[in-house]
Amino acid sequence: MFFLRYWRSLLEQPRLSHLLVVLMSFLCCAFALARKDPQKVERSPLAVLATTGGTFMPLALFPAGSADVFLMGDILQVAGIILQIAALVSLNRSFGILPAHREIKSSGCYRFVRHPLYFAYTIDIIGFVINNATAYNIAVMAVGSGFQVLRIHYEEAVLFQYPDYARYAVHTKWRLIPLVW
Repeated sequence: MFFLRYWRSLLEQPRLSHLLVVLMSFLCCAFALARKDPQKVERSPLAVLATTGGTFMPLALFPAGSADVFLMGDILQVAGIILQIAALVSLNRSFGILPAHREIKSSGCYRFVRHPLYFAYTIDIIGFVINNATAYNIAVMAVGSGFQVLRIHYEEAVLFQYPDYARYAVHTKWRLIPLVW
C-alpha cells in the first residue's frame, strides 16, 4: 500500500522526491535481504517497540494532495533521501532493523554522526511535512521521532558492549545531529 500511495502521488504530482521515496524503499529491502548475520541482537519488547515505531511510523505519513509545494520542503526531502542512500551504501551489508552488532562502521557517512541513516530520515521527513503539512502528519513525525531516539538508545546499549564502538564514539561524538546530540 505504501508503494501504491507514493506511485499514485508521483503520477498526480510528478516530483523527484516521490520517485526517490519509492527507490529508497526498494534499496532498503535489498540491503536487508543481503545483510550479514549479527553477533548480538536486542529483542526486548521495548527495543522491538522502539524499532518498529522508528521504522514504520514514516510509512503512516500521507501526501496532502495540495498543489502547494515549497522549495525548501523539496530540497530537504531530496537531500534526506540522497543522504539515506549514502548512509546505506556506507552501512552496506550491516543494515538491519533491530538493534544489533554486525560490524562497526566508522567511514563514509559514519565519520560525521553515529546514526547517519536516522539523521537522513529526519531531514527527509521534515521536508515531507513542510510540503504536506497536516496535523496528522505533524503528529506522526513527532511520535516517529520519539521512537527514533529510543531506537538509538537501544542500539547504543548493544554497541557499547564492544570496545571498537566505544573507541568510535569517542571520535564521532554526535549521535544524530552534528553539534547538537
